[in-house]
Amino acid sequence: MSIKNLASSKPKQFAEAIVEKYQIPAVSVAVYRDGDTRCGAAGILNVDTGVQANIDSIFQIGSITKVMTTVLIMQLV
Repeated sequence: MSIKNLASSKPKQFAEAIVEKYQIPAVSVAVYRDGDTRCGAAGILNVDTGVQANIDSIFQIGSITKVMTTVLIMQLV
């Protein structure tokens, strides 16, 4: 099964594969296709408490938005 088909048909298994492949604590996936939304999540949301990630989990994005905003502004200059 291709990555595209796995993500759209089995997003939970896709999320689990991403966590394992890239050795990241957690990931949440949403796929919208043909009017249907499918969601999945896997991993540990908080490594200190061991709370499992789910599709309603809120992820902290840290300071990554500062870099993206700076790049976008610099493209305008």
